[in-house]
Amino acid sequence: EDYGTDLEHVQIMQQKFDDFCRDLQASEERVNNVNTMAHVLSSSGHGESAAITRRGEEINAMWLEVKDLAAARQEALAGAKQVHTFVRNADDAIEWIQEKDMIVSSEDYGHDLESVQALIVKHEGFEQDLAAISNQVESITSVAERLLTQFPDAQEHIHSKHEEMVQSWNRLLEKAQARKQRLAVAEDLQIYFNDYRELTAWCSKMMALITTEELAKDVTSADAQIRKHTEHKAEIDTRLKDFAKFNQKGQAMISKGHFLSDEIQEKITHLDKSRDNLVQTWQQRSVLYLQNQDLLKLKRDMDQLDTWLTYREPVLRDPEVGDSIDAVEELLRKHE
Repeated sequence: EDYGTDLEHVQIMQQKFDDFCRDLQASEERVNNVNTMAHVLSSSGHGESAAITRRGEEINAMWLEVKDLAAARQEALAGAKQVHTFVRNADDAIEWIQEKDMIVSSEDYGHDLESVQALIVKHEGFEQDLAAISNQVESITSVAERLLTQFPDAQEHIHSKHEEMVQSWNRLLEKAQARKQRLAVAEDLQIYFNDYRELTAWCSKMMALITTEELAKDVTSADAQIRKHTEHKAEIDTRLKDFAKFNQKGQAMISKGHFLSDEIQEKITHLDKSRDNLVQTWQQRSVLYLQNQDLLKLKRDMDQLDTWLTYREPVLRDPEVGDSIDAVEELLRKHE
């Protein structure tokens, strides 16, 4: 009833039993010789013919029993080899699954967009490996189903090993799917943080554009400055849509209980302040530019008026009052 403890053991037992069977076949000639002698003796009318015949029948019965037992043993060892082969294949699959389990159990989800995307590509390759091993798991399962019906005595052992493999495989699939989802979330988060960095940089750049410019020194430059400032406002208004999308996306992640909800809320708050500060600064600069434009126009008009007054003043100070009626009338017309 010994069928080995593993595949190597049962293979050794098979080799030894094959040698035994060859010896058994070689011994068949001895049995045939005994039968021949028994037949000759019985045919010659030997006095112990009945005993000889009875003894020959006993030997033949024993010989048939030995051959039947040998055939059954040989078949049982072949069956044991199938079971041990199944166990070996299942153990190999379980070992492979355990190795892959360490990969999907990793808590590394990248620290920036590039590293996250690299991990996603790596995970896609891992999923291809899963597809390959899936065929092996299905094949081992088919073997297990066949062995369960073929070898009832080993059902418990076969079922236990198969169940262990299937449970390990299902856990691996669940972890792989969970890691895929987490990597997708991590990628989405890094894209979100990239948007934050981009919008923050844009705010800083735009703030510099609208605050570092000196006030215009003349009306023409002031008009150009206001037109340029108005163009900045158009760009700001366009970008405000991106700020709104950023806010909505962040609030959606927070509402889903994202594990970085506090950091996301912090970035939303900071960006909202930067946006509000930018809009407020633009409005302040707009008022300043308009006031400067008004001042420059007033100065221009005053300079023009001063020039006009300066030009007219000598006429009023002219001491000439005319020396005849015609001359006086001409001067009166000019004065009017």
